Amino acid sequence: MGVLQQFFPAHGGLARAEQNADRADASGRVDAAHAAHARAPEHVSELAPQALSSVPFAPIQESGDAQAEDAETSGPHLDTAALDTVIRERSAKGSWPLAIRQNYARATVARQKSDHQFLFVLGFLVAVFTIALDFMIHPESAVTGAWLRAFTIIPITVVGLVAGARGWHWIMSVCVGAAPIAFAVIMVYLGLQMSAENTARYLTATALIVGIANIILPYSMRQLLAFNAAFITGAFGTVILTSPQGYVAYFDYLFLLCVVTAATVPLAYRIERLRQRNFLLNLRASATSRELTLANRALRELSERDPLTGMANRRYFEQAFAKKIALADKADDAGTMLSRGRIAVMMIDLDSFKMFNDTNGHQAGDQCLLLVARALQRVFSDSDGIVARYGGEEFVAAIRERTPGDAARLAEEVRETVATMKLPANVNSASRITTSVGVALSPAAKTLPREDLIEMADAALYNAKRGGRDRVEVVEVEKPLRLSA
Repeated sequence: MGVLQQFFPAHGGLARAEQNADRADASGRVDAAHAAHARAPEHVSELAPQALSSVPFAPIQESGDAQAEDAETSGPHLDTAALDTVIRERSAKGSWPLAIRQNYARATVARQKSDHQFLFVLGFLVAVFTIALDFMIHPESAVTGAWLRAFTIIPITVVGLVAGARGWHWIMSVCVGAAPIAFAVIMVYLGLQMSAENTARYLTATALIVGIANIILPYSMRQLLAFNAAFITGAFGTVILTSPQGYVAYFDYLFLLCVVTAATVPLAYRIERLRQRNFLLNLRASATSRELTLANRALRELSERDPLTGMANRRYFEQAFAKKIALADKADDAGTMLSRGRIAVMMIDLDSFKMFNDTNGHQAGDQCLLLVARALQRVFSDSDGIVARYGGEEFVAAIRERTPGDAARLAEEVRETVATMKLPANVNSASRITTSVGVALSPAAKTLPREDLIEMADAALYNAKRGGRDRVEVVEVEKPLRLSA
């Protein structure tokens, strides 16, 4: 068993190695993501990393095609420079980096399973149809040949197919090579019972079998050499054990087997090398596609993220509003339509922030914006809503109310949280940060465009500013807002 596994290694071990590599690669990506997430602009103080780490950011959900593409290109991390070197230098498989060999093993298992199943069916049909040939050439031995096929080819085929279904790939590989060997041994045995002319035909046919097998069997070179050694040993061993004339008279048959093997193994090697190169080129194309996908994703996330606070920006808010907030009523797992609450859009603006910057400096202002971003994210974390930096000292948020009054309550919580927020030590003790909030409410039955809701919330914010700042102003669609004079 150990010798067989050396030539037909169990792919379970390779699969475990791939899983370990995947986990290590995923761990490295997480560490890199944390490191990138912790980096803040250079002009922000040491408070920035702490604030950034507390402001989670969820990119817009990708489409099914994008997710499928990402899943297709996932796997052990590839060093594309090393891959390019392997392709350019036409390196032998044994010298490939581990990640490339793991990808090749994975692709080989998937390809060989379908190839082996086809070869089992093809070999079984050939074995059955040649029974008729036995009856035509030598009826006296045809029945014996049929029984020998039934007790060898059928069990080997069944074991191979079951092994493939259970994932025992090395057993399947052994069986797909054992089937033609068993068939050749049967043909040699039957041929030796016939006339010299028919014996020559049968022995020549076995040489044809080994030649065809070398071309079509999906084996590596090491496996193919083991197969040829077993084939020649089985075929000529049958001659030694059963030939009435003795084996010396059949040295020419042994020579024929060796010649066919010597002629077809290099061709098989050439085919295997072309198959490996085709795999490498496809892998490089997949790696390039993956790099482009990751680069596009990174660019998209950067375009949707505010560089100072690390939270979502206006672009993200506009896209997420349509996907997460302005959706029609949805059904639960049982198919029952769920009633959706009112849509609320909030415009949140820091009061007299220009004066704060003039008094304490822009660096202190940036620190305060980071603190406000963290506070807003905390307030809206359980609301299934969206909060983003709209521009300057202005933020925007949107939610679907679960119960009436949720929007007004959240807006008041925002106002209180910002008003009681602890400011950095380098801020003038007389300075304080407050915010005014304008809330626009649209009933679920009357969904207004996002732009209209923002305009209404902005008008409510204007009233809050005119009313003395540090306050919340709510306007509903049924109650048109009149701007203060």
